[in-house]
Amino acid sequence: MATIVAGVYSIIAGNLSVGALVASYMLGSRVLAPLGQIAGLITRYQQAQLTMHSTDALMALPQERPAGQQTLERTQLHGALQVSQVTFRYNGQNAAALDNVSFTVKPGERIGIIGRSGSGKSTLAR
Repeated sequence: MATIVAGVYSIIAGNLSVGALVASYMLGSRVLAPLGQIAGLITRYQQAQLTMHSTDALMALPQERPAGQQTLERTQLHGALQVSQVTFRYNGQNAAALDNVSFTVKPGERIGIIGRSGSGKSTLAR
């Protein structure tokens, strides 16, 4: 920016042409562009270094469950989960978040709850 201001004063004084000012600005931009890239590279290097130190600190933490340590055993659940004709409406809302929902989950079965935004997935999970 200082180059342009000084160049305008030189043009007014008759010491510089407009073409020379444009050329010097373009050359200056081409010289400074790699310096900007170097600054960006230094920033990325510092971020990578910080990430590496954070990862090293995480890996240096003691194990939560050392090898050979006895762990609690999960009790096996028997039976199915059955939801039958469930309707739910939040306070102050006219539309039901869940409307007459029914399903059964058998033991060992894995299910996924999918649907559009606002279709009641989170309400059902609660």
